[in-house]
Amino acid sequence: QGGMLRFNLLIGHSGMNLSERMIAALEYPPLRWAYLFGVWFSVLMCVVLFAIPAIKILKNKNIKIFIVFLILVLDVNSYNGITTQSDQMLLYCVSVFLLLNLSYLYKRERE
Repeated sequence: QGGMLRFNLLIGHSGMNLSERMIAALEYPPLRWAYLFGVWFSVLMCVVLFAIPAIKILKNKNIKIFIVFLILVLDVNSYNGITTQSDQMLLYCVSVFLLLNLSYLYKRERE
């Protein structure tokens, strides 16, 4: 109401109705997770959804798949779809799963 967002480390503001201004301010997934569920939850989600798959793809030394993964991550983080609609999160996770499996397949073929 006062125009300020207050982020907490462990607890968030889940359960409250967000106004149009709040939705616009929290458009990006890490910001919305941090506001609704706390900063630590947001960091954990970012590590699990973005950092761990990136590290695994880089370990398999496949730059093309890593570039596709980066484009997917940039696309997902450019709007709030994975935080508001469950189908968007499912589509993202399935896409990452397929990219990881493709990366493992290429690694196995090189050996």
